[in-house]
Amino acid sequence: MRAALGTDERVAASTAFQGLTAQLVAPLFGMTVVGGALPDRDPGTVAASLHWRPGPDGPWLWWAGPAGAPAEWGDLGRLLAGLLGPLVAAVRAHVAISPRVLWSDAASAVASARRLVVEARPSLGDRAATVAHRLLTTPPLAPVAALRAPEPPDTLWTFRRRSCCLYYRVPGGGICGDCVLVDRRPRGG
Repeated sequence: MRAALGTDERVAASTAFQGLTAQLVAPLFGMTVVGGALPDRDPGTVAASLHWRPGPDGPWLWWAGPAGAPAEWGDLGRLLAGLLGPLVAAVRAHVAISPRVLWSDAASAVASARRLVVEARPSLGDRAATVAHRLLTTPPLAPVAALRAPEPPDTLWTFRRRSCCLYYRVPGGGICGDCVLVDRRPRGG
């Protein structure tokens, strides 16, 4: 990742972590919001049953276990914390990066998953917003997530990070739409 982006290890670690996290969060968020179920509530069982499937745009995670059991946002929150906590620790064991940056990447993945569900299933917009709101206002994501007045296309609230993912340091990278630095950009130019 570092070589591909032409940047330092912290930026590469954050970018790789965010990509992996999005692939973990989005399907589990979708299962909870759309189907009201999770594959399992045990992070170890879920982690052992996730597999990488090759695809034309890169590998994708898929679940090889049974259909799942009924679940609510709290079940999803505990599962995500159980899956992501060890991943945060593993990244930090290799790269000197703040846990706030990594948890902020995870919070961004939750906010993005909400938008994906709303785009695919507009009728589930309120449920997606409620589940995401609860995840983003509960530890471990609450300290790194800010929910603000809605900006289009959002209707109930808009997510903003409380720490930057560092992508602006990639040559030609720029600032993400949910970045804490958005408010610091020069206006009108």
